[in-house]
Amino acid sequence: MENRINLGDDPEGFYKILKKDSAFKSFEKIVGPISLESLNNEVEGIILREEVPDQVKEVFDISKKLFVLSYFKYRLFTVAAHYGFLAMEAALTLKYQAEYVECGRNLYSMIQKLIQEGLLPAGKHELYDAGRCFRNELSHLSKRKVLTPGMVPLKHIGELINDLFTPAS
Repeated sequence: MENRINLGDDPEGFYKILKKDSAFKSFEKIVGPISLESLNNEVEGIILREEVPDQVKEVFDISKKLFVLSYFKYRLFTVAAHYGFLAMEAALTLKYQAEYVECGRNLYSMIQKLIQEGLLPAGKHELYDAGRCFRNELSHLSKRKVLTPGMVPLKHIGELINDLFTPAS
């Protein structure tokens, strides 16, 4: 594996990296054409609530940008998903720390405590735990994973984050 991007004969240095990844050719046979605009359209409507802490918004914003930049390097879809789940983890951690003085031992124990105290949205407990499992898989790779655009659940992650910071009525 090279440590440097091979820019070839391009005097501007961007020719090789600023073109659509060839991996889309096979994928587009199934789902149809994919463009930078179509990828951007998929994520532009995912907006986190005003009440969501800025540090969570920043990480989630990176995940959305990585999703769009996957146009140039297909494997960035996997990184986009990973950052989405890291944003969810940050949201859960901040929710936990807002309720308890002590720091949670791990994400699983924090989720369990939030469930026990009724601080996670009803009917969504399994989704937070599934997000934890996906985060673990993407953080502790035993083999390379490559996700397709449809496998990157940023819309659902955004909803789970928003649900954590929905003001009580």
